[in-house]
Amino acid sequence: MVTQLAAAQLNFFPSNRMNPATGYGRMELGLVKGLTGFGVQVWMVDRWTPPKHAVTIISGSPEWGEDVPGRKWAFTMSESNRVSRLWVDILNADFERVLVACPPLVDIYRESGLTIPVDYVPLGVDYRPPYFVPRDPHPPQFTWLTYSLGDMRKGADLAIMAFKRLCGDDPRYRLIIKCRDAAQWLTGLDDPQISLEQGQMSEPEWHDLLARCQAMIFPSRGEGFGYPPREAVLSGLPVAATQALGMWDVEKWGYPIAVKDMRPCQFDYYEANDEAGQWWEPDRESIDAQMKAVMADYRAALAKAAAGRKYLLEYFTWEQAARRIEELLCESA
Repeated sequence: MVTQLAAAQLNFFPSNRMNPATGYGRMELGLVKGLTGFGVQVWMVDRWTPPKHAVTIISGSPEWGEDVPGRKWAFTMSESNRVSRLWVDILNADFERVLVACPPLVDIYRESGLTIPVDYVPLGVDYRPPYFVPRDPHPPQFTWLTYSLGDMRKGADLAIMAFKRLCGDDPRYRLIIKCRDAAQWLTGLDDPQISLEQGQMSEPEWHDLLARCQAMIFPSRGEGFGYPPREAVLSGLPVAATQALGMWDVEKWGYPIAVKDMRPCQFDYYEANDEAGQWWEPDRESIDAQMKAVMADYRAALAKAAAGRKYLLEYFTWEQAARRIEELLCESA
């Protein structure tokens, strides 16, 4: 079946240079895969390569697109409940439309002052997905995995405290912290049960790390989409994650951690988020309860992960993202 998108032409400006070690980079790689696989002629642009076609999609920061001529759409995210005035002003002045990675971001962008259309486009998880790993339902050692960028947003501090509350000094339990960037406060850890995996990983290295673990705890305070926990589920890993913003649907693929309240962001260097923005603070009792549920009935947790994998591969594909972009192109023609 030939669709309108099969004859479409788009410019694409990947501001994160399609680096697979970053969430935006993975989004860029997947989007190009989905569009080209659907028959779209994608012309890659940057600050030195001018657009060739009518519409340019700019991923990540809209600041990269200020000098790009023609019709511009931003495909972007945020990690707090308020978008910065800088981004809102740029988008309203220079862009035609904004595409966001999760439904709650539609309202957040509008409530932050955006006057141009804002539309949800589902991201895909099918760009080099982790291989599924059958796991022993009665593992002799239980290794939890969590994730950090070296700051506090991903909630590694909450994961560490919950792990020690629940597992104490029992040598049968371990916690691995995947820390992509400079570990900062994590470098002071001195616990024989807790270890760091630092630096950027290749796809095989990340997949192998997932295969070595039994479960993931991801009490993040703000996610635009949440690739690490979703990819963990694809590998068959049971995951407990905060049910907020980009992980609004976690009950479909993992164990949802409730939000206790909203608190001020503990960073202001990322230009997407307003200085008055707030994070979703995970509830301590909910973290403990979900981790206990995973460990108490690990066989059921594995079954939940397998069902979650099926859900993610059904509803989050780059072909679906391409189809949604087709609909929006037709609406705006």
